[in-house]
Amino acid sequence: MKKIAMLGGSFNPLHNGHLRLLHAAGEAAGADTLLLVPTLTPPHKPSAGLASAKDRYNMCALGAASIGAEASDIELVRGVKSYTVDTLLALHEKYGACEIYLTMGADMLVTLKDWRRYEEILLLCRILAVTRAGTPDEQFAEIGRQIAADGGQLSLFSLPPDGISSTDIRERVREGKPIDDLVPGAVAEYIAKNKLYL
Repeated sequence: MKKIAMLGGSFNPLHNGHLRLLHAAGEAAGADTLLLVPTLTPPHKPSAGLASAKDRYNMCALGAASIGAEASDIELVRGVKSYTVDTLLALHEKYGACEIYLTMGADMLVTLKDWRRYEEILLLCRILAVTRAGTPDEQFAEIGRQIAADGGQLSLFSLPPDGISSTDIRERVREGKPIDDLVPGAVAEYIAKNKLYL
């Protein structure tokens, strides 16, 4: 059965930290497909300063190739605000019998219970979360117990923080500072060529 590790986000812009996270998640899950899924409109974030959906998808496609991943436009073609549960349903429809590992950081994991149709999400995927310094082990254990009680499965893996943020990258672009060590080369070229974030 196909195993898919999926990382969603606004990717404004995609950076090396995103790719490192998805690559590590894929290894932890034994996944044969790695998917970057850019959002059309992030449901939980203000969209001021957001590059177009087309630009963010193109950056994901350029960066994905460097780790053998794919970019999916599944949320963009829907044309409306997407929630994780909608995307998971669409992926199951597209790929048929598959196991989806929904990849997220500790900050998202602690809010998971508040996500739209949370219990349906647990039926549609396995949760794969990266542990981060600052979140106590006992809190992870409690979240794991809660997810199991609600019929889901949680796997954890660790990844040292890299300190890369999309906000910082956008600021560096506005200030004319280099970003070559923060994003794949093809993404840096795309940002420059299309004059994004100026």
